[in-house]
Amino acid sequence: LVVAPHPDDETIATGLLIQQVQAAGGEVSILLLTAGDNNPWPQRWLERRVRSSDIDRQRWGHRRHAEMLQALQCLDVPAQALQSLGWPDMGLTELLLQSPEASVATLAAAIDAFRPSLVLAPALSDHHPDHGSAHVLVRLALAGQADPPPLLGYLVHGERGDESFEVAGSTLQLARKLAALEAHRSQMALCGTRMRHLAGRPECW
Repeated sequence: LVVAPHPDDETIATGLLIQQVQAAGGEVSILLLTAGDNNPWPQRWLERRVRSSDIDRQRWGHRRHAEMLQALQCLDVPAQALQSLGWPDMGLTELLLQSPEASVATLAAAIDAFRPSLVLAPALSDHHPDHGSAHVLVRLALAGQADPPPLLGYLVHGERGDESFEVAGSTLQLARKLAALEAHRSQMALCGTRMRHLAGRPECW
Protein backbone atom coordinates (compact mmCIF):
# COMPACT_ATOMS: atom_id res chain seq x y z
CA LEU A 1 0.00 0.00 0.00
CA VAL A 2 1.38 3.36 -1.07
CA VAL A 3 0.07 6.30 0.97
CA ALA A 4 0.39 9.44 -1.19
CA PRO A 5 -0.48 12.88 0.22
CA HIS A 6 -0.80 14.35 -3.31
CA PRO A 7 -1.02 13.14 -6.90
CA ASP A 8 2.55 12.63 -8.22
CA ASP A 9 4.06 11.54 -4.87
CA GLU A 10 3.32 7.92 -5.79
CA THR A 11 5.33 8.22 -9.00
CA ILE A 12 8.24 10.31 -7.73
CA ALA A 13 8.81 8.28 -4.57
CA THR A 14 7.68 4.74 -5.39
CA GLY A 15 7.47 4.34 -9.18
CA LEU A 16 10.36 1.86 -9.25
CA LEU A 17 9.31 -0.17 -6.23
CA ILE A 18 5.74 -0.39 -7.54
CA GLN A 19 7.07 -2.08 -10.68
CA GLN A 20 9.36 -4.39 -8.72
CA VAL A 21 6.55 -5.52 -6.41
CA GLN A 22 4.38 -6.34 -9.40
CA ALA A 23 7.24 -8.12 -11.18
CA ALA A 24 7.59 -10.32 -8.08
CA GLY A 25 3.90 -11.24 -8.22
CA GLY A 26 2.66 -8.76 -5.63
CA GLU A 27 -0.27 -6.36 -5.82
CA VAL A 28 -0.13 -2.60 -5.33
CA SER A 29 -2.81 -0.30 -3.95
CA ILE A 30 -2.65 3.48 -3.66
CA LEU A 31 -4.29 5.56 -0.93
CA LEU A 32 -4.45 9.23 -2.01
CA LEU A 33 -4.99 11.57 0.92
CA THR A 34 -5.72 14.86 -0.89
CA ALA A 35 -6.66 15.92 -4.42
CA GLY A 36 -3.70 18.30 -4.65
CA ASP A 37 -6.18 21.09 -5.39
CA ASN A 38 -4.49 23.76 -3.24
CA ASN A 39 -1.76 24.13 -5.82
CA PRO A 40 -2.05 27.78 -6.89
CA TRP A 41 1.13 28.55 -8.82
CA PRO A 42 0.85 25.87 -11.52
CA GLN A 43 -2.85 26.69 -11.85
CA ARG A 44 -2.09 30.41 -12.24
CA TRP A 45 0.60 29.62 -14.79
CA LEU A 46 -1.46 27.29 -16.97
CA GLU A 47 -4.81 29.04 -16.66
CA ARG A 48 -3.45 32.60 -16.73
CA ARG A 49 -5.39 33.63 -13.66
CA VAL A 50 -4.37 35.43 -10.47
CA ARG A 51 -7.17 34.25 -8.21
CA SER A 52 -8.91 30.91 -8.08
CA SER A 53 -12.37 30.25 -6.69
CA ASP A 54 -13.46 27.13 -4.85
CA ILE A 55 -14.88 25.84 -8.13
CA ASP A 56 -11.57 26.51 -9.88
CA ARG A 57 -9.68 24.58 -7.22
CA GLN A 58 -12.15 21.71 -7.38
CA ARG A 59 -11.71 21.52 -11.14
CA TRP A 60 -7.94 21.54 -10.66
CA GLY A 61 -8.22 18.66 -8.23
CA HIS A 62 -10.21 16.66 -10.79
CA ARG A 63 -7.52 17.38 -13.35
CA ARG A 64 -4.76 16.14 -11.06
CA HIS A 65 -6.75 13.01 -10.22
CA ALA A 66 -7.14 12.23 -13.92
CA GLU A 67 -3.41 12.75 -14.42
CA MET A 68 -2.69 10.36 -11.58
CA LEU A 69 -4.83 7.67 -13.19
CA GLN A 70 -2.84 8.09 -16.40
CA ALA A 71 0.42 7.83 -14.46
CA LEU A 72 -0.75 4.65 -12.74
CA GLN A 73 -1.70 3.21 -16.13
CA CYS A 74 1.92 3.74 -17.23
CA LEU A 75 2.96 1.70 -14.19
CA ASP A 76 0.36 -1.02 -14.90
CA VAL A 77 -1.58 -0.20 -11.72
CA PRO A 78 -5.33 -0.57 -12.39
CA ALA A 79 -7.66 2.35 -11.68
CA GLN A 80 -9.57 0.32 -9.09
CA ALA A 81 -6.39 0.09 -7.00
CA LEU A 82 -6.68 3.82 -6.21
CA GLN A 83 -8.72 5.07 -3.25
CA SER A 84 -9.03 8.79 -2.48
CA LEU A 85 -9.88 10.20 0.94
CA GLY A 86 -10.44 13.78 -0.25
CA TRP A 87 -8.73 15.43 2.69
CA PRO A 88 -7.73 19.13 2.38
CA ASP A 89 -4.55 19.84 0.47
CA MET A 90 -2.12 21.72 2.76
CA GLY A 91 -4.47 20.83 5.60
CA LEU A 92 -3.18 17.52 6.97
CA THR A 93 -1.42 19.18 9.89
CA GLU A 94 -4.66 20.86 10.92
CA LEU A 95 -6.47 17.52 10.66
CA LEU A 96 -3.81 15.95 12.86
CA LEU A 97 -4.10 18.71 15.46
CA GLN A 98 -7.84 19.40 15.40
CA SER A 99 -9.43 15.98 14.83
CA PRO A 100 -6.79 13.28 15.34
CA GLU A 101 -9.18 10.54 16.51
CA ALA A 102 -11.50 10.83 13.51
CA SER A 103 -8.65 11.19 11.01
CA VAL A 104 -6.74 8.21 12.40
CA ALA A 105 -9.91 6.10 12.45
CA THR A 106 -10.63 6.94 8.80
CA LEU A 107 -7.07 6.11 7.80
CA ALA A 108 -7.03 2.90 9.84
CA ALA A 109 -10.23 1.74 8.16
CA ALA A 110 -8.77 2.42 4.73
CA ILE A 111 -5.60 0.50 5.58
CA ASP A 112 -7.64 -2.40 6.97
CA ALA A 113 -9.62 -2.55 3.74
CA PHE A 114 -6.41 -3.06 1.74
CA ARG A 115 -4.89 -5.56 4.24
CA PRO A 116 -1.35 -4.71 3.04
CA SER A 117 1.78 -6.69 3.83
CA LEU A 118 3.87 -3.50 3.48
CA VAL A 119 2.97 0.19 3.84
CA LEU A 120 4.91 2.98 2.10
CA ALA A 121 4.32 6.49 3.42
CA PRO A 122 6.18 9.82 3.58
CA ALA A 123 9.11 9.98 5.99
CA LEU A 124 8.73 12.07 9.13
CA SER A 125 11.73 14.14 8.04
CA ASP A 126 10.13 15.19 4.73
CA HIS A 127 10.02 19.00 4.64
CA HIS A 128 6.51 19.29 3.16
CA PRO A 129 4.04 19.78 6.05
CA ASP A 130 1.45 17.45 4.51
CA HIS A 131 4.09 14.73 4.21
CA GLY A 132 5.31 14.90 7.80
CA SER A 133 1.73 14.95 9.10
CA ALA A 134 0.80 12.04 6.84
CA HIS A 135 3.62 10.04 8.41
CA VAL A 136 2.31 10.71 11.92
CA LEU A 137 -1.26 9.83 10.92
CA VAL A 138 -0.14 6.56 9.32
CA ARG A 139 1.99 5.67 12.35
CA LEU A 140 -0.97 6.27 14.67
CA ALA A 141 -3.28 4.25 12.45
CA LEU A 142 -0.86 1.31 12.38
CA ALA A 143 -0.24 1.54 16.13
CA GLY A 144 -3.86 0.62 16.73
CA GLN A 145 -3.54 -2.69 14.87
CA ALA A 146 -2.79 -5.94 16.62
CA ASP A 147 -0.32 -7.06 13.97
CA PRO A 148 0.60 -4.02 11.86
CA PRO A 149 2.48 -4.45 8.58
CA PRO A 150 5.99 -2.97 8.24
CA LEU A 151 6.17 0.72 7.39
CA LEU A 152 8.79 2.23 5.07
CA GLY A 153 9.15 6.00 4.84
CA TYR A 154 9.98 7.68 1.55
CA LEU A 155 11.49 11.12 1.15
CA VAL A 156 10.47 13.57 -1.58
CA HIS A 157 11.36 16.96 -0.07
CA GLY A 158 14.61 17.16 1.88
CA GLU A 159 18.00 15.55 2.30
CA ARG A 160 18.43 11.83 2.79
CA GLY A 161 19.94 10.59 6.03
CA ASP A 162 22.67 8.03 6.58
CA GLU A 163 20.16 5.53 7.94
CA SER A 164 18.34 5.26 4.62
CA PHE A 165 18.74 2.59 1.96
CA GLU A 166 18.14 2.87 -1.76
CA VAL A 167 16.22 0.90 -4.37
CA ALA A 168 17.52 1.26 -7.92
CA GLY A 169 15.58 0.04 -10.93
CA SER A 170 16.47 -1.24 -14.34
CA THR A 171 16.76 1.07 -17.33
CA LEU A 172 13.31 -0.04 -18.49
CA GLN A 173 11.76 0.50 -15.04
CA LEU A 174 13.23 3.99 -14.83
CA ALA A 175 11.94 4.80 -18.32
CA ARG A 176 8.43 3.70 -17.35
CA LYS A 177 8.63 5.72 -14.14
CA LEU A 178 9.63 8.85 -16.06
CA ALA A 179 6.83 8.22 -18.56
CA ALA A 180 4.40 8.06 -15.64
CA LEU A 181 5.83 11.31 -14.32
CA GLU A 182 5.11 13.04 -17.63
CA ALA A 183 1.43 12.18 -17.16
CA HIS A 184 1.35 14.72 -14.32
CA ARG A 185 1.26 17.52 -16.89
CA SER A 186 -0.11 20.19 -14.58
CA GLN A 187 2.96 19.87 -12.35
CA MET A 188 5.52 19.29 -15.08
CA ALA A 189 4.60 22.52 -16.88
CA LEU A 190 6.15 24.70 -14.18
CA CYS A 191 8.46 22.35 -12.26
CA GLY A 192 9.40 19.69 -14.81
CA THR A 193 13.18 19.98 -14.39
CA ARG A 194 12.99 19.68 -10.62
CA MET A 195 10.51 16.80 -10.74
CA ARG A 196 12.59 14.85 -13.27
CA HIS A 197 15.58 15.30 -10.96
CA LEU A 198 13.61 13.99 -7.97
CA ALA A 199 12.18 11.06 -9.89
CA GLY A 200 15.49 10.17 -11.51
CA ARG A 201 17.23 9.47 -8.20
CA PRO A 202 17.31 5.97 -6.69
CA GLU A 203 14.31 5.58 -4.42
CA CYS A 204 15.23 6.08 -0.79
CA TRP A 205 13.60 4.44 2.23
